[in-house]
Amino acid sequence: MGVYEDRCELTLLVVSDNYDNSFALASKIDNVLNGRHNIDEKRVDIMLSDSSEGWEDNKYIQTLTYTIK
Repeated sequence: MGVYEDRCELTLLVVSDNYDNSFALASKIDNVLNGRHNIDEKRVDIMLSDSSEGWEDNKYIQTLTYTIK
């Protein structure tokens, strides 16, 4: 028996004093990461699996969670 499929999750936090800046950066990150990529001649799928927004310590927080397989 061997490994059938590798899968991991990556969570990124974007933190800013300004909501528009945090949202714009989170959108740019998503545009770059989300989708199918070829890395070292292997297909890698990176899909946004969850996202949320928050406010803490006078900072806007965008949370992006990706599934990578």
